[in-house]
Amino acid sequence: MYYIMKCSIESKIIGTTFPQIHTMNAGYNYVSEFSVSKLSRCYDRLPAFIPDLDSFILSSKALLTDILSTSLINRGLIVSNRVKEILEKCLLPEHAFFPIGLYYKNERIENYFWFHLISDFVDNIDFEKSTFYLKDYNIDEAITINSEVELRKIMKTKSITANIKSDNVVLKNKINFDLFKIGTFDINIYISDKLKNVFNEQQITGIQILPSQLY
Repeated sequence: MYYIMKCSIESKIIGTTFPQIHTMNAGYNYVSEFSVSKLSRCYDRLPAFIPDLDSFILSSKALLTDILSTSLINRGLIVSNRVKEILEKCLLPEHAFFPIGLYYKNERIENYFWFHLISDFVDNIDFEKSTFYLKDYNIDEAITINSEVELRKIMKTKSITANIKSDNVVLKNKINFDLFKIGTFDINIYISDKLKNVFNEQQITGIQILPSQLY
């Protein structure tokens, strides 16, 4: 069984602001070729550069957790060294860890990393057995998608990437990684039962783990 891992939104765990990180330090160059903006574009390959990740500013209204939510960058997670050490023992798709600068209430916090994940398993979906729908403010309707080619065509012609949803994704073959993303239309992070148990045993903070409809 697979589980969905999300950043927690509970104020007693993460504080009174979500996401916990909204900004980089004063003077950070967001348009640099090494910036977090450029790193977010590396969705199908690891970056060919060392990203400038100095420094993230954790909101004073937030609490420090093992996994930190941020609006600045996607394609991965900000993780503590504890989480990094756990993930390094897991079976993972292509990935990399980059050390980051992190400040909290004007104090530098050491041993946090950006975990960049390259993961796309759309070609492993059994489209005929899976169900899809379009979801938007004014749309909530079932849609038939019979192949990856059809999926990408719909996404391209209707510009609705974020609005293609599924509550029942059936895989052709089991995915043996402990953490992965389906990718493309599905931005969820999935974890194995093994990794779920480790996170729970180690009391990793900043996450919520939910059952998934991925089979």
